Amino acid sequence: MRSCLTFLTILALSVHVGGQSVVRITSDGTEEKPLCSWANTCSWDAQTQQACATALCAASGFEGGKFVSAPHSMCELSHIDGRYWYYLADTGRYKQGNYNFEAPVTADCFGPPQTSTTATTATATSSSLSSSTGTPPRDVVRITSDGTE
Repeated sequence: MRSCLTFLTILALSVHVGGQSVVRITSDGTEEKPLCSWANTCSWDAQTQQACATALCAASGFEGGKFVSAPHSMCELSHIDGRYWYYLADTGRYKQGNYNFEAPVTADCFGPPQTSTTATTATATSSSLSSSTGTPPRDVVRITSDGTE
């Protein structure tokens, strides 16, 4: 039952904007969802926020994304302690480590681009919708050739 609920929750996060599927993602420090931080110089302007959103979406396998929000500036506060994955906005690199300041970023991600006009159907069983850690699978979105769900 839990795996079915997980699948429904993930689909609920997928919406369509202008015929394109958009998935809202928040960074959590995993390799697929890195936190936003900096190595040498910190700036928390609109350009940096967008760079962090784009990097988050790219790490999650999407073509691009748009910044939605962050609970605080990565220049002023730390979100967590420990070793996590980060996107370093001032260097443009992903790195695993323990940084002093970071922010979780929420972004609306889109893509990846479709390579054919033929609709593809994927079937998932309940056992494939959960993992041994209990975390939901990523990138579970059903898309037909015209971009609708």
